[in-house]
Amino acid sequence: MYATVTRQFIKLLRKGKIKDAENANLQKADLRMVDLRGADLQEANLQGANLQRADLQEANLQEANLQWANLQGADLQNIKSLCNANIDGIKISYRGKVATIRMEVER
Repeated sequence: MYATVTRQFIKLLRKGKIKDAENANLQKADLRMVDLRGADLQEANLQGANLQRADLQEANLQEANLQWANLQGADLQNIKSLCNANIDGIKISYRGKVATIRMEVER
């Protein structure tokens, strides 16, 4: 279950005044170029979020839902954890090339 967040919460997150967004519902949030270094995004819903050029260095994305999130140009160095994160359909870029990651889950 995700915690509902307000526009004010997202505004403070964009300004770097909040680093704890564990369980937050950030679905389709515009977080382009936001400094999220060291942020706790564990179990956050980032489905369809725009994280282009966001700084996610040392962020905790354990069990986060990143399905269809746009991470083109995002700094993903030293991420603490992506363990059990849903990364199906995320868009990433490397050296100017964009890729969409598709995951097949065995049942």
